[in-house]
Amino acid sequence: AEGAGLRLAVTNSGLQEAAARELQRQHGTPSTLLGGRLCFPWEGLSDGPVIHSASKVVSLFCLGLEDDLQKLRQASDLYGALERYVEVAATAGLTSVLATDLRIAATQGRSLRFNARCRVNSIGAEKIAFGNTCDWTRLKSAVRMGIQQATGWPLEPRSCDIE
Repeated sequence: AEGAGLRLAVTNSGLQEAAARELQRQHGTPSTLLGGRLCFPWEGLSDGPVIHSASKVVSLFCLGLEDDLQKLRQASDLYGALERYVEVAATAGLTSVLATDLRIAATQGRSLRFNARCRVNSIGAEKIAFGNTCDWTRLKSAVRMGIQQATGWPLEPRSCDIE
């Protein structure tokens, strides 16, 4: 269905259960915790439901599982492998999570600027996922470059400085 996919509710720590109950009661939608975040299916054209106990709801276009992380960790160039992984995922699914007007603009060949924010679920999660020697700044750059390679969109100038 148009707009069908996975959504992630971003909540403050400890509010995940409240958000899950709200989602179930208000929308009849089941959910599960995934890396400390509430993940749930959503069908429809909207970006997702309003969940009062969540600060925001975001659409997922890719989900990396342990097998994926293991392959990335074993690569001779972790950052290059991550960039390629994100590029393939973004090519396959990024436009499906865009708002309708952005999806139309992208299919018409308009260049869209983007800002990619990378966050971990907890302190040190990137070290658990990619090993103790990984560099957070280089991981974020690889994600941004993968999206840029897949879309051809320029990175928003002010977001070039790594957070």
